[in-house]
Amino acid sequence: MFEARDPSLELPNFDRLRLQSTIYSNVTPIGYHTNLVVPSLLLGRIVTSSTFTAKNQLIVRTADNPHWEPFDSAASLFGMARQRGISTSIVGWYLAYCPIFAGTATECYWSNDDTEDDAPPSISASFADDVWFPLRIVAELLVAPRMAVADVAHWESLGHAATVKDMSQHALGALANSQADVIYLHLPVPHPPAFWDRHSHNYGVGGSYLDSLDYSDRFLGQMLDVLQSQPRWRGTTLIIQGDHSWRTRIWRTTPGWSAEDEHISHGGEWDPRPLVLIHLAGQQDAKTVAAPTSLMFVHDFVAEQIQAPAH
Repeated sequence: MFEARDPSLELPNFDRLRLQSTIYSNVTPIGYHTNLVVPSLLLGRIVTSSTFTAKNQLIVRTADNPHWEPFDSAASLFGMARQRGISTSIVGWYLAYCPIFAGTATECYWSNDDTEDDAPPSISASFADDVWFPLRIVAELLVAPRMAVADVAHWESLGHAATVKDMSQHALGALANSQADVIYLHLPVPHPPAFWDRHSHNYGVGGSYLDSLDYSDRFLGQMLDVLQSQPRWRGTTLIIQGDHSWRTRIWRTTPGWSAEDEHISHGGEWDPRPLVLIHLAGQQDAKTVAAPTSLMFVHDFVAEQIQAPAH
């Protein structure tokens, strides 16, 4: 995004925010899968395994406890905020945020209606799609493997595009209308599969990670427009962070990997560092922290903000 940007890609909103933020350029990841990293960041303990009950309650094992235990939402950042009388709003993708943080978060919207980690069935798909699509793919694999690969990529991109639209709408709504002290957005961008065409400026399949970054920048611009129009912007700290980097080693083996992905990643080269960009309230200059920094520091940073005395 910053150090090795493709010359064809412009990211004016990230560049604008970068001039008033601190970038951490040597972040050490704490994991490579969302279902482990995000609970770790919210809890302040490294989660090594996770699963869900039938009622979408999160069960985890941690580095300091090898036994399964319920995820303790009261001990999380949202629980910490609630204890201090600080209101919170969640718009979250992928994890079952609302069941996990029921009674802890003040406001919540979540969605996992996406097939990016698996083939259909999809929650929003019809029964016929859920039944016949997998059967059709099995048949195509026998007689036309390339067609099967293309159909799976197309299906997954359509599902991801629908999720991006839904989550983007709810995220902007929360920023514009929520009066919560802490707003947490977990968005499915620029996460593959590709869902955007940067040339037509519209949703589309068959694109690359560059297209997804273009959408991310455009959406960041919309978010900043909403935030900076509010009186409380001067007192707002904004954190933009990935729970993992672009995992080229994983996505290179999937149906949606494009020729442009192959080119811009130099044959699948992988940079494990997730992006962390923090705009402190009122910050007007660009800073860089180049020292090795564990991603877990984001938990500690937010905890300090929550625990700081009210002004």
